[in-house]
Amino acid sequence: MPRRSLFLLVAIAVLFALAPLSLRSQQTSISHEDKQTDLLMLKDAKETLEKNYYDPKLHGLDFDGLYEQYKQRVEGSTSNHQAFALIAGFVDSLHDTHTRFIPPPRVGDVEYGYRLQMIGDKCYVTEVRPGMDGVGKLHAGDVVVDREGIFVNRGNFLDMLYHFGMLAPVTASNFEILDQQGNERQVTVQSKMWPKGDEFGVGTVLGAVGEEEQQEKDEFYEKDGVFFWKMHGFIDDDFGVEAAFTRASKSKAMIIDLRGNGGGSVETLQNVLGMMFDHPIVVADRVGRKKLKPITIRPAGSHAYKGNIFVLVDSESASASEILARVVQIENRGTVIGDRTAGAVMEAEFFTGMVGGAVDYGFEVTEADLTMKDGASLEHVGVTPDHIVLPTDQDMAEGKDPVLAYAAQQAGAEMTPEQAAKLFPFQWPPMGK
Repeated sequence: MPRRSLFLLVAIAVLFALAPLSLRSQQTSISHEDKQTDLLMLKDAKETLEKNYYDPKLHGLDFDGLYEQYKQRVEGSTSNHQAFALIAGFVDSLHDTHTRFIPPPRVGDVEYGYRLQMIGDKCYVTEVRPGMDGVGKLHAGDVVVDREGIFVNRGNFLDMLYHFGMLAPVTASNFEILDQQGNERQVTVQSKMWPKGDEFGVGTVLGAVGEEEQQEKDEFYEKDGVFFWKMHGFIDDDFGVEAAFTRASKSKAMIIDLRGNGGGSVETLQNVLGMMFDHPIVVADRVGRKKLKPITIRPAGSHAYKGNIFVLVDSESASASEILARVVQIENRGTVIGDRTAGAVMEAEFFTGMVGGAVDYGFEVTEADLTMKDGASLEHVGVTPDHIVLPTDQDMAEGKDPVLAYAAQQAGAEMTPEQAAKLFPFQWPPMGK
């Protein structure tokens, strides 16, 4: 059954640095049976998009013509790896951040052991996992100039995450790195791999991502009359959101840290915004195949939080996070601080495919485009903060968080970048689970 969400699945799955490994996709040859299966998946992609994509005109593309081109190319493919890439390319012809092909069974996992993030206009190494091959080769604060010979920038970063994280994970990563001293070097970092034991499909992939998010429970902190809320994902129910605002009710200011938050449920977004306002507002209009109701809120009235609100965002803040930040700006309800957001704002559904009677692959498909109250879409644009504050390469190398420290000072709490970094430190998820 499809699920409605404002969640950037691809980015979140990969940013955990725990990528599913498709052993089928690593084959160097392809059987007749596999090729027929790949052609069925391509056909299913076409039919699923034609039936469910929010724009029935498919952006004016000659979809039948494109399908025939990709069908011929899949028929001529020499490996499942190549066929999967072609199916993904066909789906990506819509250039939509929330419309993706989710490939077939993963029977193993690969751990890369590093995290990459766009900060400003550069791609940085932000974390290196202890005990992995990247230790001593990569350092927090290093700039990634290219990966596998491809220049990395904001325009292709999400596609890169999708390719190496979900579509075609690799056993080794080749980088051109620029260090803090301005020296360039070529680096190859080996991955760790292990079998999962049981073959599983897209249903398990989606469930695992959601479970990983839920393991990262929201974190809270209070200092000098300021309430700090690290929100990892929009997953809390109405009770959880209300409890958080109840804790914050006596604070003069609230900092909601949405950095790294790829979104979540529409309902949680509505609940959070509802606790910020004492009057109704329209969050966004929804544009789809049929007339859709706009996203609105049920205001908390006299129970609404009355203090100052500061929202922190970065390039990993996507979907629901971006909408919340933009509403705060449009309604003059607070201040947004940090880096420009992902620009991945659509409402999507998940559709699973069947091969041999089992869940085997799937598609994330945009159900509705979202237009903010000012008439603009955030897709491929993102939210530009009121105050752009970015960590430097030295800040990353020294483990400082100048963004949270700046927000704390603006809210009225004394905090150094060193102290801020200790509030909500990054934690690696377990390997091989």
